[in-house]
Amino acid sequence: MRRGVRSISVAALVVLLVGAPAAQAAPAVTGPAAFVSGYATPVVVIAEGEDITYYNFDIAPHDFVAREDFLSKKAARKAKWCSAFDGKCPMFWSQRVGVGQSTEVLGLEAVKSGEQYAFYCTVHPNMTGTLIVR
Repeated sequence: MRRGVRSISVAALVVLLVGAPAAQAAPAVTGPAAFVSGYATPVVVIAEGEDITYYNFDIAPHDFVAREDFLSKKAARKAKWCSAFDGKCPMFWSQRVGVGQSTEVLGLEAVKSGEQYAFYCTVHPNMTGTLIVR
């Protein structure tokens, strides 16, 4: 590291740029070069009923989508985001956001305490993580 140059964690960058996340929303973060390095928060832990705010600090667009868990056909008819997916509708989903943007993760009312759920970026499927619901 060069003298006088300091590194900063992605979590600290989130706090500096957007302020501390709301107490009721857990942060999920994508940092620079995420298409290579993955999510800066590859494990996100929430309580049942808690929200997630997804932050993207990479120049490429990304999202936060359930990888292997899908809504029933009945539940999918009620979920507005399901129209964006052909076939199976993911249990939870975020909009695709660009650099410096954030968005709410939708569909978290379907996740259950004591369960784990895989998530990924639909733009870069190698970007994966785990949502743990305590």
